[in-house]
Amino acid sequence: PMAVLPIVSIRHPYTWMSSMCRHGYGTQWTHNTQLCHKTLGLRSPVREVPYGAKSNGTHFIPNNYTSLAHMYMEWYSSYFYEQQYKRLMIRFEDLVFRPKEVVTRVCECVGGTIRSWKGKGKFVYKTKVSNKGPGHGQRSDLLTAFTKYGQPLDSFYAQYDAKDREITKKAFHGDEVDKTGIFQTFQYKLLR
Repeated sequence: PMAVLPIVSIRHPYTWMSSMCRHGYGTQWTHNTQLCHKTLGLRSPVREVPYGAKSNGTHFIPNNYTSLAHMYMEWYSSYFYEQQYKRLMIRFEDLVFRPKEVVTRVCECVGGTIRSWKGKGKFVYKTKVSNKGPGHGQRSDLLTAFTKYGQPLDSFYAQYDAKDREITKKAFHGDEVDKTGIFQTFQYKLLR
């Protein structure tokens, strides 16, 4: 019998929202991509997301969210708190900084074995830009990714104005329920 194991790559919310602000990937909310260094435009609701359609049980409903921060929480929480189906969640940062180790562990997790990372089957680091096609905006090669994701979180957090910070606090910590379990599991530090 055939089986499916979803493998979800999760990013730190600060780097994810920063990237979404600059590129959007078809997600629509009111913001200015030229001002992402000052504000991520979190006060504007996400009106449309071109992927991950939601269903109310009888038909699909449009994807919209209170803010980009709320979109992050709903998107990743649906995988993180899923109890019915098995899935594998991998930190994006581990894929960037330790790809060989991560790929080896994923292979072992699904019952495979790495015969050899030497010779013809050796692990190859893709140093040039690998994502092609429309919607990706400015693409990162390996060195750019190392530089971007290796910087302190403070530099990403500096992009948030007071309203952005208030919104992320509500989205990530919740009003009645603490939602920080996802951040603790993946060791994602949240600044206040």
